[in-house]
Amino acid sequence: MPDQNQFWESLDKYRYILDSLPNPVIVTDMDKIVRYINVAARAIVPPPYEKLLNQPCSNFHTPYCHTKDCCIQRFLRNEKGAIQSGPGDIINRVDISYLRDALGNPIGYINVSTDVRELMEVQRQLKISQERYEIALQQARTALWEYDIREHTIQRIDNVRGQFSEIFPNEGVIEGVPDALIAQGILFEDSIREIEVMYSKLKEGYKKVSGQLHMRNRNGEERWVEIRCTTIFDEAGRAIKAIGISKDISEQKRLESSYQNERKLQEIMNAGFLSVFEVNITQNRMILIDKEAAAKLSSPPEEGVYDEILQAALSKIHPDFQKKVYEKMNCRALHLAYMRGIHTCNVEYRLKRKGCYHWINASIQLLKKDSSADIFARVFLKDIQAQKEKEEKLQKEVHIDALTGAYNRKGINTYRGAAAAESRSDQRMRITGY
Repeated sequence: MPDQNQFWESLDKYRYILDSLPNPVIVTDMDKIVRYINVAARAIVPPPYEKLLNQPCSNFHTPYCHTKDCCIQRFLRNEKGAIQSGPGDIINRVDISYLRDALGNPIGYINVSTDVRELMEVQRQLKISQERYEIALQQARTALWEYDIREHTIQRIDNVRGQFSEIFPNEGVIEGVPDALIAQGILFEDSIREIEVMYSKLKEGYKKVSGQLHMRNRNGEERWVEIRCTTIFDEAGRAIKAIGISKDISEQKRLESSYQNERKLQEIMNAGFLSVFEVNITQNRMILIDKEAAAKLSSPPEEGVYDEILQAALSKIHPDFQKKVYEKMNCRALHLAYMRGIHTCNVEYRLKRKGCYHWINASIQLLKKDSSADIFARVFLKDIQAQKEKEEKLQKEVHIDALTGAYNRKGINTYRGAAAAESRSDQRMRITGY
C-alpha cells in the first residue's frame, strides 16, 4: 500500500488546480476510500459532503456502485467512463485517471465528472430521428442497401426488419450479385434479363438505374421488388458503388395481375370455347367455373382431385398426345412452371368429339388470388379443328400445282426429304433390331 504521506503530498500539489475546475472531481486512494472532494463536486453530492470523506466511494450510491461496472473497475478494464445520473437533471460521464507520486507510481484515483446532458439530448434526438426514419421505411416496406460494383457484393445499411429480411439478411455481406441470385433461384426466370440489364447499366456508369424484380424469399414465396439506385464514382469517374432503395410492390403487382387475369378471362370467354375451368394447384382440386360451357360437353368434369380427373380424361385424347398432355398439365408440372416464373402456356392435342378427333388448344393461366397463398390455374379449352383444316389446305396449295394436281418443285423436295428420313429410320431399325 502506498505511503499516506506521499499520497497527501501529491494531492496537495493539485488541490488548488482541482478546486478551480468547473468539473466535479473526487479523489480516492488505491483502496477506493474518498480522500478529497473539490468545490464543484460539493455542490452535487448529498450534504454535508464531509460525511463522505474517508469513506468508501461506493457510499455515493450510484447505479454502478457495488457492481463490477463501478467507475474504477471500468477504468481498470480500459473501458469508457460510465454515464451517471445525479440530483435533478444532472447527467455526468465519469472518467478515471491515476494520481501518481513523484516517481510516477499510481497512488490513487482521480474521478472527473463531465456534464453530458447536451450530448445525451443530441443522441436522444438522433435516436428518435433514426426510429422515425426506420418506422417510415418499414411502413413503406422499403430497404436501403449498398452495392459494390467491383466486388459484386450487397450489404444492407438499415436496420428495418420485414419482407426484405426474408430475402436479404440485415447483417452480413451477400456476395456474387447478380449471378448468385440467379444460381440460387432467388430470382424468377422472368426477371433474369431485367437484372442483367440493370447490372450492365451500373457498370457503364449510368447515374440512375431502376427496375422491377420478381424474387423469392427464404420460404420460396414470391415477392415483387422495385429497385432504384444512384451510382457513386471515384476520382477518375469510374462507377464503384450504388446506393439503392428497394420497395416491396407485391401487393401492387398482385392487383395488376388480378385485373389483367380478369380482363383476359372475359376476352377469352367472349371468343368462343369448349370449356373454362380452374384448378387449385396447391391443393390438387378442380373447380368448374363455366357451367354453361360444361353443358356442351358430353361428360363435363366435376369438382374433385384434379390429377385423377386429368388421368381419366386421357382416354378421350388421341394416344399420340396423351403423354404430352399429362406431362404439361399435371399439378406438379404446373406448380414448377409457376415457380420458374412462367404464367402462361399452351398445349395442342387431338380430342375425340362426336365420334372423331378434333384439334383442341388448351390455354393455361397460372396465378394467385387476393385472399389465398395457393397457386391456381385457369384452363381454357377451344376447338381449333377448323383452323387446322384451313392450315392444311393452305399447305397443300403451296405444294401442289393448281392446274395439274401434281406436286410442284417445293412439294417434290419436301416429299423426297420426308421419304429419305423415313428410309434412314427403317435402315437403323434393321441394323439395331429396334
